[in-house]
Amino acid sequence: MKFAAFLLIASAFSRVPVCSAQDVTVLLLDSRNGRPLANETISVQFHVPQVADLRVFEAKTGADGTTTLHLPQPIPQEISVFPVNPKFYPCSGPLPFNTHQVIAEGLVSRCCKPIQQCRCKFGMQVLRLHGRPGELVLLARPMPWLERFINKFDLWS
Repeated sequence: MKFAAFLLIASAFSRVPVCSAQDVTVLLLDSRNGRPLANETISVQFHVPQVADLRVFEAKTGADGTTTLHLPQPIPQEISVFPVNPKFYPCSGPLPFNTHQVIAEGLVSRCCKPIQQCRCKFGMQVLRLHGRPGELVLLARPMPWLERFINKFDLWS
């Protein structure tokens, strides 16, 4: 009887799809209101153990602001992910992100005004966000043309 119960439980677990720990969902949101930033390109960078070269690739967000990253095995310890569009000011925390933390707990990356001199205001929807396992939430805000002009000539420094 115990053996039959064990077989029943074992067969149930064998039918459950094994979630690939190498997939990470990236959600790109407007820091002001939490709206998804659709059809935006993000850059992903990481090192693979035993390989000196930095791996770099780009992915495009869908209509819901998400894209899925398929990371190689073994999973890189850290990844850098950021929006490519120069019209956006990144409101995420310092790079790189701990990949294992993102997979296990999820991460909502917000920059910090005193430490990083962040020039972002976060809407209430964004302040309420919590990480979900396997999800990295990146925040950005559109830059007005004057701010883009100033950044082009690095006048903030």
